[in-house]
Amino acid sequence: MAKVIPVGQPVNDAERSAIAYLRDRLPDSFVLLHNFEIERQGERFEIDIALLTPHALYLIDVKGKPACAQTISNIGSQKTMSNTAPQPKPSLEDLVARLHDAALTILVRTCKTELDRAGPDELEAVCVAMRARARPAMEQLLDDLREAPSVAKAAFQVAALDMVQAGIEVLRKPSQAFVGRLTA
Repeated sequence: MAKVIPVGQPVNDAERSAIAYLRDRLPDSFVLLHNFEIERQGERFEIDIALLTPHALYLIDVKGKPACAQTISNIGSQKTMSNTAPQPKPSLEDLVARLHDAALTILVRTCKTELDRAGPDELEAVCVAMRARARPAMEQLLDDLREAPSVAKAAFQVAALDMVQAGIEVLRKPSQAFVGRLTA
């Protein structure tokens, strides 16, 4: 369970749900700070959630209105005659591909130096570890989406981070040949 440090109070149910969801599903080594502002060059920025991991810092903007707006839009389209076709739900394959792309993007941004130094065998080991974690991450994501659709974005990010964690574990426990290249 992640440690939560409340700086301010959540302003809506979506934020409260996202904080609880992340707290309950992330490892002890992760820290959530929520509802604070930072100032940069005279501008103030509201931070809903800052997720501090052993490998990176993620800023999460919780959106409660889009899901509501989408629901209203869907209800409205069912009640009126419209020439616009409803948007199809993404397929499971699309969701898996998006999750994989997100995980790889996070991994590259987080571990660029280690990845640049890694040889083909290490890179393949990272991919294998991430693929092995993909199915459980996807199953958890689908369960979470059924239980709490309002935290879909956070659930997706947690699933991607779970896959990234597997890749990082491989990078941080390299083979002896890899250690030689890192210290050279």
